[in-house]
Amino acid sequence: MKPTFEELKNKARRRELYFSPQDDDTLLFTESELNELIQKKVNESNEFIIDIAKLLKMDTDGIGYDGLQFSIDDYQEGIDKLINARVKELLLSDYLISVEDQKPNCWETGDWDGKRSDIILCINKDKNYQLAHCYEGFLDGSNFFEWYDKDDFGLRVEITHWTNLT
Repeated sequence: MKPTFEELKNKARRRELYFSPQDDDTLLFTESELNELIQKKVNESNEFIIDIAKLLKMDTDGIGYDGLQFSIDDYQEGIDKLINARVKELLLSDYLISVEDQKPNCWETGDWDGKRSDIILCINKDKNYQLAHCYEGFLDGSNFFEWYDKDDFGLRVEITHWTNLT
């Protein structure tokens, strides 16, 4: 025999059944059904949070559904990084020179092979900015053109654009 609405309401009062969030009298849940629904919504929320973090290029390694550790500050930092990168790109776009179009002027001589440029701002193929200088010359029968960071370590990533700092 199907329980009456009054019987269901009494069970709900005793926390044996739960009304839906819409207060629709026809939608009642058992405790296990309600817990399952809540867990499903929590998982969907966590997936959404992780998707946002990935869009902001935040590190999501080790983040699981039970242990989300992102704070508002983490998201603000991610947004700031994206904005700063875009601002740099826009501000420098008029001044950036493609390495394919023109190489920096290597003019300085010293205790090294060839000539060296001033310190310049470079952008690599991963769109990261760094300070570097380049060396150019003729050694052992062939021309060379190489990039080094400001501490004279050879760069391992391809430089695509550059601009003078002065």
